Amino acid sequence: MTDPAVRLKQVSKRFKAGVDILTGIDLAVAPGELVALVGASGCGKTTLLRMAAGLEEPSEGSVEVLGRSPAQACALRQVGVAFQRAALVPSRTALENVQLTLAITRRTDGLDPSQLLRDFGLGEHLHAYPHQLSGGMQQRVNIAAALVHQPQILLLDEPLGALDEITRESMTEWLAGVLARTRPTTLLVTHSVEEAVVLADRVVILSRYPGRIAHDIPIHLPRPRDIWGKPSAEFQETVRTVRGHLHAVLRATGI
Repeated sequence: MTDPAVRLKQVSKRFKAGVDILTGIDLAVAPGELVALVGASGCGKTTLLRMAAGLEEPSEGSVEVLGRSPAQACALRQVGVAFQRAALVPSRTALENVQLTLAITRRTDGLDPSQLLRDFGLGEHLHAYPHQLSGGMQQRVNIAAALVHQPQILLLDEPLGALDEITRESMTEWLAGVLARTRPTTLLVTHSVEEAVVLADRVVILSRYPGRIAHDIPIHLPRPRDIWGKPSAEFQETVRTVRGHLHAVLRATGI
């Protein structure tokens, strides 16, 4: 069997105040697989993602990214990260923000920034500054900056969460197409069940107090997955199944 691209073994995270945010997390993500993490606020989704990015250390257990520590994988420029708020430099244009990733990573085999932005539908906005772009456009630049150096691992923390509902719907469809073409191993944190089912190969539901894996649900649906036009009966049933499991977990924790 192929070794997992991301592996967490019996991972727990305890804050200095002695509060456990995660406990006993066992998770393996195969190369090219997209795993969506869903659960209530405070269940540790973002903390788990930050550990995979090397921004947090586990209190117990181990985290491996491509067979290395997350810090080593990041140092080798094998990881791309995009958070909920677009981390763009205000004084740089869209093109310059994407070029900045190549400068920082010193990758000479990355994608062409201007062509990538054109592929992302931003060909007419290459020289626009962040304040001149809509929220959806800013997130396209943000994700382009995370992908331009062709990382093997992509970590997305609510990348569409700050957008209005209509923009988020169109961006979900767009992101599905981008990830289908590039196929990085992806961990996605989202609060949207529909978004998770559209994008993911598996949906992992976390409980909380402390966070544990409550359900690990494979998504066996053909792609592309239509949610906004005429979603199939299978798609709607999968959404109901995932939502039912999520609601059961929320009720069990008194939410």
